[in-house]
Amino acid sequence: MRHDVIVDGDGVAWLSQFDEQFLGRFDPKTLKFTEYAIPAQQPGFPKGTLDLEVDPEGNLWLSHMFQSGIVKFDKKTGKFQAFPLPAGVVNENSQQSIIGPQRWTVDRKVWLNDAGIPGLHRLDMATGEFAEYPLPSQTNIRRIFVDNSTTPPTFWVGNNHHAAIVKLEPLD
Repeated sequence: MRHDVIVDGDGVAWLSQFDEQFLGRFDPKTLKFTEYAIPAQQPGFPKGTLDLEVDPEGNLWLSHMFQSGIVKFDKKTGKFQAFPLPAGVVNENSQQSIIGPQRWTVDRKVWLNDAGIPGLHRLDMATGEFAEYPLPSQTNIRRIFVDNSTTPPTFWVGNNHHAAIVKLEPLD
């Protein structure tokens, strides 16, 4: 089942698959469609991806849902790199549905959420360590907006469980 679609700087459309381990690529100039198989991180767990984003280097990033973690696709090499959640963080309810790699090249940190660990989380790409930023109440995070005009960036999250919005200002 197709989920998210984005168009990169070359005019190529990319799509995530909600229930399969594939990243789709559609070139509207040639009408060619290609699927890239995403390696499973947790065999036996439900497969699929949700959020699909592009970083400043043109790489694609996907939240890996129940497979635990996030996945980066290098368009130049055609290869995936998985970043699983640390073993001490993963639980039976872990599900990543949002990823924020748009500014990771600045500080080498990627933002994501996890439905089983409420709040926003920041993955340090150099160390693999996570920082957790709890939210004030249970939130079904669908999308986040990063305001890069502040230092550090401010995050805005819609809280559809409580008809509110949440502003997160990291201290570091």
